[in-house]
Amino acid sequence: GDLILFFTLGGSASHEVYNNGGGTNTTTTNEPTNTTFGIAPRGGYIMHLSDLFSLWLRGGFSFYTLTWKQSSTVGTTTTTLSANYNQFALDLDPQLVITPFPHFGFTVGLTGDIPLAGGHSFTSNTGGTTSSISAGSSLMFVGLTSGLVGWF
Repeated sequence: GDLILFFTLGGSASHEVYNNGGGTNTTTTNEPTNTTFGIAPRGGYIMHLSDLFSLWLRGGFSFYTLTWKQSSTVGTTTTTLSANYNQFALDLDPQLVITPFPHFGFTVGLTGDIPLAGGHSFTSNTGGTTSSISAGSSLMFVGLTSGLVGWF
């Protein structure tokens, strides 16, 4: 299976503009913060086809969530933007196992992340006024994987 945790700490930057009339406009922008969490447990069974080949039928479920947030201040007005995306999916991951040596092999196969449920939302807050939108959405992932396997 897989366990995913990714995050950024952000930062900030300021920009000052001096007017000829003596005033100063300051814009402060915080770098976006990102947090991603995912879990994808797997189970499977290896079918022995010959001394050289086996078929490893693997599958499971996955859940991923991503949160993004950024704020900026112009004068005394702060605007905060945030977004969230999440998905729950069925994972199918059959692998062909090639074992040229005892207890050591190579794997190759297709992998698919088939969405069952998911959605996204976007929120904007400017000076205390909040607006948000949300909708159901999902992404299907299909790929080719390969790897090494050893056992005792």
